[in-house]
Amino acid sequence: MHRTLVALAALFIASLPAQAFRTPKHGAETETLAKKLGYDSTCAKVLNKGNRETDGEDKKLPQLALFKGTPAAPIDAKGRPTHLFDYPPAHFDSETFALGSRRLRHTFTLVFQQLEKGNRENALWLMGSSLHSIQDFFSHSNFIELGRKSIDLYALSDPLPSLICRPGQKPNALTSGYWPDNAPVKDKCHHKDLNKDGTEHPLHAKAFKRAIEESTRFFAKVEAEVKRRYPSGAADVIRFLKNSKAKAPDFQLAAQKANPALEKCMNAAPKPVPGSTMHSKRKKMCLQAHAR
Repeated sequence: MHRTLVALAALFIASLPAQAFRTPKHGAETETLAKKLGYDSTCAKVLNKGNRETDGEDKKLPQLALFKGTPAAPIDAKGRPTHLFDYPPAHFDSETFALGSRRLRHTFTLVFQQLEKGNRENALWLMGSSLHSIQDFFSHSNFIELGRKSIDLYALSDPLPSLICRPGQKPNALTSGYWPDNAPVKDKCHHKDLNKDGTEHPLHAKAFKRAIEESTRFFAKVEAEVKRRYPSGAADVIRFLKNSKAKAPDFQLAAQKANPALEKCMNAAPKPVPGSTMHSKRKKMCLQAHAR
């Protein structure tokens, strides 16, 4: 599966226009990639929305409430999650690598919390927000300049405070530019010194290619986690995530280990309609008799 996704990503990259890191293209290219990977138009648009709104300044965005109680978003004076536009960990700015990784880990958990509630739209929005951060890493850091081949974005560490970065004097260790561009920092690079958002930067194409590859790996990571969590119903869960017309599966049954006896019990005639009273009674009876 992973090799297939990477091959699709390679074809996708070759067909894209430049300027892919610019908002709103940030989200639009994510939408196009999602369609290539089997997400229908409606689901792909929600991924686009989550990606794009991670660069927005709307403090009343409903999805921001999903981050409540987590470090995945900043909070306002009243303790409420607020917009992500100038929150460095959401963009791997200002050398916030450890916090950026923590945000990705927490947001990944939130995706599955929303999925199990049957809220596909929230799960996809959160995935889009994660993809924005993943893509920003390659544009806003000096990873490409360092020529590195691999990176674990979920377990990054911050550089030493003594690390020096200046225009024309780039370090041999991982760093990212400080935001905003007038941030009062000494011996550090600003966002404008490292960002590769547009084609005017000679390393834009490499950064974009690497961002799409890592985005593709993120989609694969989600599917791998679905298969781990829901061994009996992974295909139904993935279908629900990708198809806006698919009904939510029974996550409790999907989480059961492969169990032919349980499956036979649930499918015995007359087969109950998911969500019906009969389905609930049958599930309770079958789980009591056959759950492992």
